[in-house]
Amino acid sequence: MNFNDKVVLITGGSQGIGETIALAFAARGATVVVTARTESNVSQVVDRIRAMGGVSMGVAADVADADQVETLFSSVMDRFGRLDVLVNNAAQLLKPCTIDKLSQEDWERVLRVNLTGPFLCSHQAARIMIPRQGGSIINITSIAAHEPYPHGGAYSPSKAGLLMLTRQCAVEWGRHHIRVNAVTPGMTVTPMTSNGYADEKIKRRREQMIPLDRIGLPQDIAPAVAWLASDEAAYVTGAVIQVDGGFLRNLHGVMLAQGFQPGATS
Repeated sequence: MNFNDKVVLITGGSQGIGETIALAFAARGATVVVTARTESNVSQVVDRIRAMGGVSMGVAADVADADQVETLFSSVMDRFGRLDVLVNNAAQLLKPCTIDKLSQEDWERVLRVNLTGPFLCSHQAARIMIPRQGGSIINITSIAAHEPYPHGGAYSPSKAGLLMLTRQCAVEWGRHHIRVNAVTPGMTVTPMTSNGYADEKIKRRREQMIPLDRIGLPQDIAPAVAWLASDEAAYVTGAVIQVDGGFLRNLHGVMLAQGFQPGATS
């Protein structure tokens, strides 16, 4: 997969999955625009890409803020004059909370980042891609988009909404040769989730739920994103690729990890 002469924008690109995606595109020749809320974190990733010999620009922006998003995309066009790929990766996961305890403020913050943010970015990308009659948008969702995430507050609803936004945009923008797809990571070790895997017993119990018997890494996600953005996936749109080690298909493994004994009737 070669992305020479392609400009790729990654939101939430300063750490974890987003950073790994940014480096993967850079390694494949893309010009990479990295954005996140913290300028110093963005600069570190840009420096890494430039050290690889790549071309990169960093812009600090909050994807939940329409004015900042508009400025972000204007900066990309002013600098490079085009945008070929948008990866909506920025996400918000607040402290564990059940829906009945969830404040409206926390609900709205998660939806602003996880759903409104991709809408705002996709809206701006479409204004660039439709006149050019081409482009690719990849939304990073979650297994929580497919099944409820206990004590996850607004996270599952926001990611489920992002799946439908993916399908909606794919249908509406297909005639403009804009492909819109989603990648669904499973349990993945990132700076945002690392605390959940610090206890080895808990980590092992979670690994037992996964047919491939390990927790995922950002390096497992990036190749799927790159493929969807490439010409090799030219006839793929509205698709959702699960990169979860088989977790969502493994009810038996989940039951075993929770202490269910084979042969039990209740």
